[in-house]
Amino acid sequence: MDVKRKAESVIKKCGTSNPFEIARRLLPFILAHEIGHALCTPDANTAWMASYTFGNDAKAERTANLFAVELLLNDTYLREHADFGLHELARMCGVPDEYVQLKSQY
Repeated sequence: MDVKRKAESVIKKCGTSNPFEIARRLLPFILAHEIGHALCTPDANTAWMASYTFGNDAKAERTANLFAVELLLNDTYLREHADFGLHELARMCGVPDEYVQLKSQY
């Protein structure tokens, strides 16, 4: 892993090198995703699958991502903030752009 490139990528993605701001932006989705694993795929050992099945853990990862999106962009929250667009709310809640489409696919 190229640590320098990884750091530069995070700075570019978040628009800052401030670790507190980076955590504020990235942690909500990461935490929601991990809770999704714990609640929705408790028997899936994703670390083992990633290491020994050449990445065939896509279903467990998709489920955890879907859970994270539904947790952070739940229907009640969307109704309460109907004056905002979905992508704007996603940014405010820490849902990365690449996962917003999961809300409409569910």
